[in-house]
Amino acid sequence: MNPQRIRWMKNLCDIADRVSIYSSSSDILSDSSEPTKILNLSANENLFLEVATLKRIMFEVLDAYDPRLYRSNYEELRKDLGALNAANPEQILLGNGSDQILDLLVRSVLAPKDHAIVICPTFSMYGILLQCNGTLYTEVPLRSDFSMDVDSILSSIKPNTRLIFLCSPNNPTGNKQSLESIERLVRESGCLIVLDEAYLTINTSSVKLLEKYDNLVILRTFSKSYGIAGLRIGYALSNNTLISILQNRIQYPFPVSSFSIDVAVRLLENYSLIQSADTRMRTQRSRTFADLKSIRGVTPFPSECNFILFDVEADSREVQRDLLKYGILVRNIDNVLDFSNCLRVTIAPEDMMKQFTTALMEVLS
Repeated sequence: MNPQRIRWMKNLCDIADRVSIYSSSSDILSDSSEPTKILNLSANENLFLEVATLKRIMFEVLDAYDPRLYRSNYEELRKDLGALNAANPEQILLGNGSDQILDLLVRSVLAPKDHAIVICPTFSMYGILLQCNGTLYTEVPLRSDFSMDVDSILSSIKPNTRLIFLCSPNNPTGNKQSLESIERLVRESGCLIVLDEAYLTINTSSVKLLEKYDNLVILRTFSKSYGIAGLRIGYALSNNTLISILQNRIQYPFPVSSFSIDVAVRLLENYSLIQSADTRMRTQRSRTFADLKSIRGVTPFPSECNFILFDVEADSREVQRDLLKYGILVRNIDNVLDFSNCLRVTIAPEDMMKQFTTALMEVLS
């Protein structure tokens, strides 16, 4: 074998050996003989925005769209997001989903011998990106009430710790961390704090911290509240200097589809649609929480997201597979601290949630 090929193949194999595979609940469908029409309640997508409304907006954009050109409303979207978040446009970086910005931050801030900290349980992509970068990291467990243990995080900081990932509201637990605990970590850690607020539409309280601290990056996405997960658009808020370096030196020249940007601009012009969908989701979330609480053998956990985490007195993997027989797909989470059989269900309109809770009662009976 050519020596050069051995070298680059070794690098690829090293990455494959150390990096976990990101798997979605949809993977279970590939080896399943269950119904072909599946109600997917596993991915935390926004099903409260009518697809017909979104398609109307997309067709309006398409009518004036020229796919031959790089041109986009990048700066207009930054300006609109700045106004929404009480921030300057120069504080905003757009990305091909917030995942892509996470990747940028890991590759930009962390050398292979650096160290990072991740709360657990949390979004699995943080660990995967760190593994891919060859970065060592420490997982600090949440407390029993799912709040983060700031003292434990601070005591886990090493001389080579550069970055700390926080998710608030947290996936999969669904709870928000207090602003006071977040600010203390930003103030005392000396590390870059990446605060992933994917499940919030807006939070001016956290954005105000950017006026006081230069070691905070806040991430948001259009995949949840805005209902366009398939168009892959996210953004970061931080200080002008950090955003300028990321945008002008590190980010791709055209990181986001111009079509996605145009749709996002149009969605912000129809912001009342987003607010209405969010209100309906919150109402249904309360109903579903009560329904789950009434089912014997089910322990739901309070949530501030568009999903609910719940524990069952059965094997969660078997419950997931049994629900699939009823045409319903939920996410199997397995262990969450002291709870060993957790599942996560996306909140959807009432008829879908009735279908889910009815099937769950049948499965657990």
